[in-house]
Amino acid sequence: MVRIPGENVPDALPAVIGLLRRGEERSWRRFSIRETLEECIADRMQMWVVWDDDERKVRAVVLTKVLAEPDGRKVLIVHAMVGNGMDQWLPLVVETLKAFGEEQGCYRMKETGRRGLVAPLKALGWRPVQVVMEMRLGDG
Repeated sequence: MVRIPGENVPDALPAVIGLLRRGEERSWRRFSIRETLEECIADRMQMWVVWDDDERKVRAVVLTKVLAEPDGRKVLIVHAMVGNGMDQWLPLVVETLKAFGEEQGCYRMKETGRRGLVAPLKALGWRPVQVVMEMRLGDG
């Protein structure tokens, strides 16, 4: 897994746009591709890709952001993980993000995602800490 430097994000877009669109759809458009790309280009977010050498294509895209909590401690937020064959790349993603978070001075990582991630992430040392419930209103 490699981090795409902000200035190289536009060059990576053709390889990742399909996965980003899938993530946008599955999140009920909780994030905008355009805004996400702007944040990554400005290095306020990080874009990571899992590359498959055999198939010569991107298997997954991961979006992260380092934030300071009210007490000043840093946390690495995993905004999105989108890809194919997760069982093959999730351990690599977690280890890479763990190392990055530690390098950035983060004391924890946090991911808010679909329920299907609970079991695989628990197996890699994560623990569920809260439940997020949602109800659509109006045309939302």
